Amino acid sequence: MTWLATGLTVGSSAYSIYSGMESGKAKGKFMEEQGRQSMLTAYRRIANRNKTSYLATEDVKERGGDAVINQYMASNKDIANTKAEASGSGAVISGTVKDVMRSKEKQLDAVVTSINDNTQRNIEGITRDTIAQNKEDLITAQTTQNFMNQQANDQYKANQRKLVSGIISTAASGYS
Repeated sequence: MTWLATGLTVGSSAYSIYSGMESGKAKGKFMEEQGRQSMLTAYRRIANRNKTSYLATEDVKERGGDAVINQYMASNKDIANTKAEASGSGAVISGTVKDVMRSKEKQLDAVVTSINDNTQRNIEGITRDTIAQNKEDLITAQTTQNFMNQQANDQYKANQRKLVSGIISTAASGYS
C-alpha cells in the first residue's frame, strides 16, 4: 500500500509540474503575441496615416493649382481691360500703358510664386507631421513589443525554476 501511495503522490506531483509548465508556456506565448500585435497595429496605423497624408497633399496641390488658375485668369482679364481702355480711346498704346501692363504681369508672377511657395510649405508641413507621428507610433510599438518579449522571457525562466523545484519536491516526497 505504501508503494501505491508513493506512486500516486509522485504521479500527482509530476502532473502538477506538467500543468504549471504548460500554463507558463501559454502565458509566455500570449505575451509574445501581444507584442507582435502591437507592431502590426502600428504598421496598420502608419499605412492609414500615409494614405491620409497623401490624399491631404493632393488636396493642397489641387487647391494651389486652382488658386494659380484663378489668379492668372483675373490678372489676364485685368490686363485685357487695360489694353481695351487704352486703345478704345483711339490712342496708340503708349509707354505708360505698357508700363502699367508690365507691372500687372509682374504682380501676377509674384502672386503665383507666393501661391506655389505656400502650397509647397503646406505639403512639407503635412509630410513632416506624418513622419513625426509615424516615428512615435513605431517607437511605442517597438517599446511595447520589447517589454512583452521580456515579460515572456521572465515567464519562461520562472517556468524552468518551477520545473526544477517541482522535480526536487517530487523526488523528496517519493522518498519520504
